[in-house]
Amino acid sequence: MRFRILFILCCFFASFFGSSVYGQDIKPLTISLDSLNKINQLKNQAVLDSINLVESDTINRPNSSGDFTAIVAYSATDSIKYDFKTQTIMLYNKAEIDYTNINLKSNTINLDWNTNELTAIGFEDSLGRLTETPIFKQGEEEYKAKKIRYNFVSEKAIVTDVVKQEGEGFLLLEKGKRDIEGNFNGLDASYTTCTNTAHPHFRIRSKKVKVIDNKQIVTGPFQLEIMDIPTPIGFPFGLLPIPKTRTSGVIIPSYGETQERGFYLRDGGYYWAISDHIDLTFLGEAYSKGVYGASVRSNYSKRYYYTGNFDFRMNTIRAAERGIDESTNNDFRLTWSHSPKSRGSSSFSANVNIMTATFNERNSFDPDDYTQASVSSGINYSKTFTGTPFIFSGSLRHNQNLQTKITDVSPQANLSMTRIYPLRKLIKNSQSPLAQLGLTYRLDGQANISNLLTTNTVTGFNTPYDQQLASDTVAFDVANLSTILENLQWGLKHSIPISTSVTFLRYFKMNPSANFSQVIYGSSNSYEWIEKDTVRTTTNQGLSQFYSYNASVDFTTTFYSTFLFKSQKFKALRHTMIPTISLSYQPDFSDPRFGFYQEVQVSEDGTTKRIARMTGVYGSPSAGESGTISFSLRNTLEAKVETKEGKDEKLKLLDSFDFSSAYNLAADSFNLSNIGVNIRTSLFKNKIGVNVRTSIDPYTYQALTTDSVTNLVLTQRRIDTYAWKEGASIGKLSTLGISLNTSLSADGFKSDNEEKASDQAISEADLDFINQNKDLYVDFNVPWTISMSYNWNYTRTGLIEGNTSQNLSFNGDVSVTPRWKVGYTASYDLEANEFSDATFNIHRDLHCWELRVSWTPVGFRRGYSLDLRVKSSLLQDLKLNRKNNWQDRR
Repeated sequence: MRFRILFILCCFFASFFGSSVYGQDIKPLTISLDSLNKINQLKNQAVLDSINLVESDTINRPNSSGDFTAIVAYSATDSIKYDFKTQTIMLYNKAEIDYTNINLKSNTINLDWNTNELTAIGFEDSLGRLTETPIFKQGEEEYKAKKIRYNFVSEKAIVTDVVKQEGEGFLLLEKGKRDIEGNFNGLDASYTTCTNTAHPHFRIRSKKVKVIDNKQIVTGPFQLEIMDIPTPIGFPFGLLPIPKTRTSGVIIPSYGETQERGFYLRDGGYYWAISDHIDLTFLGEAYSKGVYGASVRSNYSKRYYYTGNFDFRMNTIRAAERGIDESTNNDFRLTWSHSPKSRGSSSFSANVNIMTATFNERNSFDPDDYTQASVSSGINYSKTFTGTPFIFSGSLRHNQNLQTKITDVSPQANLSMTRIYPLRKLIKNSQSPLAQLGLTYRLDGQANISNLLTTNTVTGFNTPYDQQLASDTVAFDVANLSTILENLQWGLKHSIPISTSVTFLRYFKMNPSANFSQVIYGSSNSYEWIEKDTVRTTTNQGLSQFYSYNASVDFTTTFYSTFLFKSQKFKALRHTMIPTISLSYQPDFSDPRFGFYQEVQVSEDGTTKRIARMTGVYGSPSAGESGTISFSLRNTLEAKVETKEGKDEKLKLLDSFDFSSAYNLAADSFNLSNIGVNIRTSLFKNKIGVNVRTSIDPYTYQALTTDSVTNLVLTQRRIDTYAWKEGASIGKLSTLGISLNTSLSADGFKSDNEEKASDQAISEADLDFINQNKDLYVDFNVPWTISMSYNWNYTRTGLIEGNTSQNLSFNGDVSVTPRWKVGYTASYDLEANEFSDATFNIHRDLHCWELRVSWTPVGFRRGYSLDLRVKSSLLQDLKLNRKNNWQDRR
């Protein structure tokens, strides 16, 4: 080639010392060659003389497409040998060559200028083990081999004993050839996802293989080997996808048999990778006894803006296999989730879950879905008006009871104003009560659409026969849309809360507040007594409104009591009390002066009753005057103790000890509410949490009837007399609940000294003795966790016999070895003396495989399942599955 003369000139100085040149610790040699093979730059320890290089090659030779057009940089830590006769360069020990996007590292590299080839060979030690394996990298492609021959011009290569990562696995070739497009043709090939490529735990072995770059691996007849032992499992050909990006393709269905539906093919179909931002999955299922289904799923995302997914599924079941009246049953389910990113002043989110009432019962294989009683959905939009205190939000709510088949759809809109202080700029003292005076505003609109057609009646009297409508539920579909819309209710509500804060006597705080609200409906009712206890209701179309207002003020402060001790270990005790007293008042809006209620005769004897003229999505005007005094007292108890290191530490003895009750001054009887007591603390350095909740009824009861045999009270009457006035205690226990919970682990029981000691290495002599006498030792340093919860509840009303319930639930896991883990979840009913639920799980990490065993011995979900599978998702169908659980009884 044309650069031969230039190569000789570059080494002219070296020719005085012989036909070969050796050097120690040679720095990298960098040569830049243009299309005429001129030397642009030469950097080495040798210095060029002052002879001018000719401008062109003196030998007339044709153009070659293999001329070097970039810098070739090479280096070695031991030596570089230049051979002028053969025009080769030999690089020894940690040799490296860089050319364009090609990088090659090896123990020895031979660069041949005649053939434009380089040859890399690894180093074998005295035991025949290959070290400093040649590593070839071109762009994102990288592989290791015992020997590599690569041509710079054709970009072809021949490799021996190559290990090349493809996707999630590794391709092993005894001999392979790379073409100019980056494809490989190989002989005696293996594919495995095991990282132990020298002796993989499993591999798919074939005599011939072709790797199409970034697309797929195509094999001839292949056989599965496990631990280098051939198995009878194989196939005439193989196809493994290895795309770098998402690629469309066929999804292989799972197969099996169930008792109720027969043999099946399930979850098979096609995956369509539309783009990097959206995809579609089409799945189907079929059972031999007449059950069919199809589904469409999608995931989508836009970076920095939103992510989401939706799933639509439809199933058809033949009635003959289910023993029901209809010939066929069609069910569907639609789920949609859309999550916005925090960006801009507006956001849109959705969480939709709509289905037929029988879908979960007939089609779901998730035990939580199977026992689900209701589903709900929500679509939300919000907008913040920059520079103003106003925020707009809108939503569409959906609630569906799967048992009663009642469906409610409720669109809502809201315009709110954040808290403003209109007088703050006018008053110099920012702490003044007028400066702290703040107000907000809120406007709400709501409509309610339901398939439950209710009766047009009011409790307490009967309606005429011509107005009686039986409560019924109709199907929520297009055919019944007009009937459902006739039952629509809507309303508007706006409210203005006002509040301020006042500090007096330095330590006391007063927080007065007031609220005004108004509700608008599209109709109102009027009532007319006809006869006996029958009242006719007339609905008057047109806007109607009612309003309400209330005021309250609360006083609060904090008391601290500190007790000092002379003990060095227990230094101080601090008791904190936070009393709060609240006063609130609301008038009786059923009073005739407001006009929100109508006084209606409801019987022949002239008995009257006040009935609200307006009712709807925001309720009715509140009836009854309320003037309430509420009081509460919160207590906390802390101690200051000295640690083993001599440092002071705060320790909480009681997280809270609360009392609360209320007294209604406007009520004509039973003014005092139940007295509530709550205690919350933790024991043993927060390892056990304790929570006690109780409610005490302060009034007495009178027994009306009792059981003649057991003498237990059957009926009773509450008397407006305090229990302590009758010589009894403060009252009767109404409810009592005790909860204990803890979460423990092996690390939690280590002391600081033990943790430090565990980090220190034991002597080799001790280690040898332990290994030789393993039967004398037990490893207590086994990672484990356990969470336990105990709940005891007691409820009682007056003199009637109370009810008790108690439950113990626990879950956790034990890592028997670094690769064995046993997990458990159970719940035990101590009243019924039986397990309500229990599940045991075993997991074994088999390096590139994994074993999972699940066993549920009791309850509706009893059964077991065993899965032995390859970890890699690429070979997810290479598995062994055995199960007998509740799903197989479907």
